Amino acid sequence: MKRNRIAIFILCLAVVSIATQSVARGGWQQPTRISQYIIEGSAAGERVYVKFETDFNPDDCSGKDAQWKRVFGDTEKGKYLLTAIMSAKATGQTVVPLMYGCDDWGRPVLAGLRVE
Repeated sequence: MKRNRIAIFILCLAVVSIATQSVARGGWQQPTRISQYIIEGSAAGERVYVKFETDFNPDDCSGKDAQWKRVFGDTEKGKYLLTAIMSAKATGQTVVPLMYGCDDWGRPVLAGLRVE
């Protein structure tokens, strides 16, 4: 009985692992530079987009403008990301984006940024 439970548990973990990998394959991308950024939306600044010199879409987001990467500018993390984006763009620094998932418009989501 105990072996059956363990086997079922392991099988469930494998299924969840496979499903998670197929939904989001994001991660750290290759070093690149920021080519453009846009701040739009309401006064809350919830829609910030950034475009990199190297295009990537690791999660195969289906939006027609998938070259624009979404930053949730109305969050604390988003505010830090926006500051890093503006600084890196102004100085021409190389950045390494962390991508994870797609937003409600089918655009990739920028989840982190390493400035080199």
